[in-house]
Amino acid sequence: MNFFNQLPGHVQTPSGFEWVVLKKIPRILLVSTALPCAIMLLLYFSNPSISRDQEQLLFLCIGLLFEAWFFYRHCSHRLRRGGDHEKAGLRS
Repeated sequence: MNFFNQLPGHVQTPSGFEWVVLKKIPRILLVSTALPCAIMLLLYFSNPSISRDQEQLLFLCIGLLFEAWFFYRHCSHRLRRGGDHEKAGLRS
């Protein structure tokens, strides 16, 4: 049985909301990079010594940066390759 056959009465619709979201990805990347960096810079330059709680916040910000850049890399590969995971070398 072929699961990719179109159902009877299926109407092809144009793309819509997903392109609105995909076009906002660079802005999302900029904001998600700038906010953790601003917090880290504020902590480093406002305190001569960093407490344990502040150090945990720094590590959290670094984790957010890695997550944001991984998300951006993953989405940019999908856009360039037309959503084909195997050609991009990504696993779903």
